[in-house]
Amino acid sequence: MNKTVLLIVIALIILIGGWFLFSTKETNSDVILNNETSTEEPELSDETSTESSTEGVMQKDEDAIVSPGHTVTYTDNGYAPQTLEIKIGDSVTFVNDSTRGMWTASALHPTHTLYPEKSDTDCFGSSFDACKALDHGEEWTFTFTHVGEWKYHNHVNARDTGTVIVK
Repeated sequence: MNKTVLLIVIALIILIGGWFLFSTKETNSDVILNNETSTEEPELSDETSTESSTEGVMQKDEDAIVSPGHTVTYTDNGYAPQTLEIKIGDSVTFVNDSTRGMWTASALHPTHTLYPEKSDTDCFGSSFDACKALDHGEEWTFTFTHVGEWKYHNHVNARDTGTVIVK
């Protein structure tokens, strides 16, 4: 009887621990469906864009915002903006303005393998990884060199996610 109860308790601990470890706002199918890469060089043009500009912030639609500074701020409510649209070769600075740690990394949690760029000095699955938690006021900058829709998360609190769309 005691062995049965002990086995049930251990199984529950493993299930609950696994749920906390692997639960995020995004699903694997969402990430895979949105992962498009291209090796084509971006077209550079002086043509007029269909985007509208208001006081230095360009807005394409309700979800995607293009800002000249390409800054994403992490607050106690998560990443803002949650979706950012940029050009290939642009850099994004992730600033921690929260009371907790911010460890920005490519999806999927916990492997960080969605973004395809990888080097020998990377700490996990890709180069799109801060490799450590940053305290309030600290920042980390990453340059996007692949076209696609790149989801990311806070490795310290994997439920906080965002997306960078590189065109």
